[in-house]
Amino acid sequence: MNMVSGELGHSLLPGRVIALMGDAIEFTLLLPKYQVRQRIGLMYLQANESNPNILALAAEARMLHRNNP
Repeated sequence: MNMVSGELGHSLLPGRVIALMGDAIEFTLLLPKYQVRQRIGLMYLQANESNPNILALAAEARMLHRNNP
């Protein structure tokens, strides 16, 4: 990322990075034929289903799914 922000290189980054990096680096969208949508699954042991971190992660995943069907 230092080389990218220093205008010395390029990198492929997921679109969600735009919100994190803001104006620190210039983003160039890929042509539609190169754009990819990914599906990410969340799996965890049943013994961990009451873990607060897992519950928070699952809630965030559900919220993201609702906002980006």
